[in-house]
Amino acid sequence: CYIIYMEGRDMLEVGNIVKSKYIMEGHRARIGLVMKVLRDGSEIAQVYWPHNRTFSFVKCKDMEIVNEDG
Repeated sequence: CYIIYMEGRDMLEVGNIVKSKYIMEGHRARIGLVMKVLRDGSEIAQVYWPHNRTFSFVKCKDMEIVNEDG
């Protein structure tokens, strides 16, 4: 299990349900599932977004953990 420590926050790990801290005008908060975290010090995670069935890489500092049970 790969884990990224986010300073002042919980740890982000594979299986966490996360939401973007940023809300686009006219849209609900984006909720996604952490699929992979990069262990190269970049604090980047790959998230699957089920609402549009896509994957993207995000900065961990831009995410909030919704469910830690993964």
